[in-house]
Amino acid sequence: MDTGVLIIDAAQARFVDLNHAAGHFWQLLVYPRSLRSLIAAARESFDIDAETCRLEIEQWLDDMMEQGLVIRAPAEAGAASRA
Repeated sequence: MDTGVLIIDAAQARFVDLNHAAGHFWQLLVYPRSLRSLIAAARESFDIDAETCRLEIEQWLDDMMEQGLVIRAPAEAGAASRA
């Protein structure tokens, strides 16, 4: 898959196919980071204004959390939080 990311969720016995942008966001979460840091990193790769980027990433994070694929870490750990 050269255009996205395929997540294998062994706990739920399923595959989650992410498009290019979502795959990029996923890879940015290799280490916990704040929402602000995630937006800044995404904007370095995509030609997108800050507000649109924030909305897209917040929506994506909400979806990933609903699916149990991303968790919100404590703010002091630099997590993808809305702080």
